[in-house]
Amino acid sequence: MTRRIAKIFGLGFLALFAVLILAAVVLIWRVSQGPIAISFLNNKIEQAINDQLTDMKVRLGTAVLEIDRADYVPHVRFRNLVLSDANGAMIASAPRAAVTLDTTALFTGIIAVKNLELIGPKISARRNLDGTMELGVGGQDATA
Repeated sequence: MTRRIAKIFGLGFLALFAVLILAAVVLIWRVSQGPIAISFLNNKIEQAINDQLTDMKVRLGTAVLEIDRADYVPHVRFRNLVLSDANGAMIASAPRAAVTLDTTALFTGIIAVKNLELIGPKISARRNLDGTMELGVGGQDATA
C-alpha cells in the first residue's frame, strides 16, 4: 500500500515539475519575441521606489518584462518615467527606465528596488546672462 502511495506521489511530483518546466519555456519564448506588459506591478514598484526616496516622487509609465539582447537576462523596464521634487516640479524624465529588484527580498514577498537606471533622459544646459550655469534634466529639449 505504501509503495502505491509513493508511486502516485512520485508521478504527481513529476507531472507538476513537467508543467513548471513547460511554463518556464513558454515564458522565455514569449519574452524573446518582444516585451510583455506587466502593468499589474506598476503600483507596487512605484510605491517601493517612493518609499526609498526622500523629498522626491517618481511616476512610472507602463511596466514591461523584456530580455536584454546583450546578456539575455530578463529585466523589468518602464516607459515614461517622471521624477519630481516635493513641490511637484519635474526634476527628470526619461522615455525608458530599468529597475533592478532585490531577489532575496522577492522570496520573502517584499518588493525592494536595488537600482533605478534612466535610459535616454533629456538633459539641458543653460548659461544665464550673469555667467552662471543651470543644468536641467527633462522638460525642455536640449537644443532649446
